[in-house]
Amino acid sequence: MKSISAFEIIKVGIGPSSSHTMGPWQAAEMFLSLLEEEQLLQEVQQIKVHLYGSLALTGIGHGTDIAVLMGLSGEDYTLIDTDTIPARVSAIKQHNQLLLQGRFLIPFSYTDDIIFAMNEFLPFHANGLRFEVFLSNGKGMSKEYFSTGGGFVATEEERIINKDAIATPYPCHQAAEIPIYCDQLGIQVSDLVFLNEKAWRSAAETKTLARTIWEEIKACIYSCLLYTSPSPRDRG
Repeated sequence: MKSISAFEIIKVGIGPSSSHTMGPWQAAEMFLSLLEEEQLLQEVQQIKVHLYGSLALTGIGHGTDIAVLMGLSGEDYTLIDTDTIPARVSAIKQHNQLLLQGRFLIPFSYTDDIIFAMNEFLPFHANGLRFEVFLSNGKGMSKEYFSTGGGFVATEEERIINKDAIATPYPCHQAAEIPIYCDQLGIQVSDLVFLNEKAWRSAAETKTLARTIWEEIKACIYSCLLYTSPSPRDRG
């Protein structure tokens, strides 16, 4: 049985929801990659995004519309300065244009080209979305994706949550297996995780990833303190 890395669970993301924000953002990136593989990206004349089920019902509240706009714009949610997002979304709405993958300017109407299908559910999963493009040759193309939670995205053809799932030296698919390995090896749980992570990358790379996560956590805490700390006048 295969496992996924701890860094597929604890990872840099964007809120407020892994399934309603991170997943749709990543799905948009995946669709652009598909278009690029088919050498169709530069042929796109129009794109529509259909949101189904839960993504439609709570999509605006969870920023699903914003996520797909930024994903289609070629932004990476692990790197983007989130303070710039509101202005960029406003510009798309105001000018009715989208810079597809940051390279190809196409017409885009927020009102008409993001469709909230609140009464429709795709059969595979409640969090479904469909990207539909119209090309310069008059043809069209569409693809459905499903945000299955935790930032994982699946399609009906590819139902596994992660292509990087592999066999680890000490697989822990049940909680009871963790203390058994720890007792056998004479190590702590954190050491066991570290040993398994070597199945994906070197020890140095794992430490770098862990530090990156820690720095992001500290930055989030600091940002929250800035927004929630009372002003000197309030403290008086």
